[in-house]
Amino acid sequence: MTNLTPKTHNYDTTSDSLKPCPFCGNPVHWFHTGNSNTRKYKVVIECLICNVKMEMGGLRLPLVSLEEKILNLWNKRLNEK
Repeated sequence: MTNLTPKTHNYDTTSDSLKPCPFCGNPVHWFHTGNSNTRKYKVVIECLICNVKMEMGGLRLPLVSLEEKILNLWNKRLNEK
């Protein structure tokens, strides 16, 4: 019998590739959930202080592609050129 429970993976929030929360400036937490049998994944970035959250999901998209897209969107700041 195959276990279909989604798995959650946490990542290092101290890396330079992820900017802090744009509202409170605190480090953020990011993780992904997914099922390798259906290849349905969701990547979530959230601030544990002010509860700001960004998530992106996809069906049959590579997880690396989702991670790259959401990291680029999270790191984008309006006042930067």
